[in-house]
Amino acid sequence: MKRFLTPVLALSTAFVLRAENWPQFRGPTGQGLSEERNLPLKWDATNGIAWKTALPGEGWSSPIVWNDRVFVTSDTDAGVTCSACASPR
Repeated sequence: MKRFLTPVLALSTAFVLRAENWPQFRGPTGQGLSEERNLPLKWDATNGIAWKTALPGEGWSSPIVWNDRVFVTSDTDAGVTCSACASPR
């Protein structure tokens, strides 16, 4: 999961500069819908990435986008220790 979540975080940040807030799983209304237009349809390890970072343990939450920040959580020690991580400003 850790290897998958890092690119997701990085991609999420690419949208932050102009995106609506995404405060919960499946977005503001819980329906997975966004009012944003002209979003990229393709990305990879080098294209469409604003930043990326390694997370401790395994990611197990939906990213939250709030203004210019992206927040995620991860756990280590089989869920005994939890961490919240935020994107750089």
